[in-house]
Amino acid sequence: MLSKYDFIKLKGIVERYAGDFISRKKLPYEIFAIFLYGGAAKYHVGKKESYDDFDLNIFFKPIPERGISKSIRRSISTQRPKTICGGYKNKKVEVMRTEYHDSGQNTLEAVKAFAKSHKSERWNRIAPEPVIFLYPRFKVLNNLL
Repeated sequence: MLSKYDFIKLKGIVERYAGDFISRKKLPYEIFAIFLYGGAAKYHVGKKESYDDFDLNIFFKPIPERGISKSIRRSISTQRPKTICGGYKNKKVEVMRTEYHDSGQNTLEAVKAFAKSHKSERWNRIAPEPVIFLYPRFKVLNNLL
């Protein structure tokens, strides 16, 4: 199992990356959610014996009072490949970025709704697997469905 300290360290690595990304590109966004998925999440819940890296997803949400152009929107979400934003425990920390537009739902329900509504190969793979929310609060889920 991964420890509370591991999750704190991973969250810090990804928050620093996200802050630098937003600042460097002067984007009118804030972090909405961060979660761990893939092999490390499966390992934590006992569904896998080992893992090769840390796969994390960051959801960015526009700051409502600022205008957002189409070119800015295109720069927020990762298409492929994942961005390697650092390392931890001799493993890569890989990040995918997702833009989130809706409002009115709590973070957990919003991400679940997003996963259910996006039928891409990537989200079809992530949604039925364990995820571990690191931001805004820690929460282990068996899946996003």
